[in-house]
Amino acid sequence: MQPAVRRALVAERGTTAVTTREIARAAARLGAHILFVPSCTDERQGFLRVRYCSHARAIENQIYVVQAHTVGSLPMVPAVSLNYGQAAILTPSDFAFSRDGILAEGNPNQEMMVIGELNLKTIVESRESGTVLPLSDSQRSDLIAAEAEVMTL
Repeated sequence: MQPAVRRALVAERGTTAVTTREIARAAARLGAHILFVPSCTDERQGFLRVRYCSHARAIENQIYVVQAHTVGSLPMVPAVSLNYGQAAILTPSDFAFSRDGILAEGNPNQEMMVIGELNLKTIVESRESGTVLPLSDSQRSDLIAAEAEVMTL
């Protein structure tokens, strides 16, 4: 058996890779197994938007999502006067992974490091024979859309 190919996407634009689903989907289709998401959010609402999108991308693309948020303040940098975040490693939602889709997470709004073991072989296996196959199913979305009937109510 060949070892799993190790590929990752580092989101150069931070949260764009998770809030815009097409970027993460393209990376997963190219073989990425991990999505790294650095983030700088001012308040809890912004943090939760990034967090919920990260969970969605982990499920949709059967990919690990590693979140690294800025927390606290840097008084000498006006754009980073106050930040809210929580480091986390998120997983797809399937039996082979963490029950709640969270492999590891830090405490909210506290500077800390989270550590977790990422099994890339499990990602490959879940994409081939998981309970659900959203990544491979998405390749058929054009066929499904062509057969769908849209009705005006």
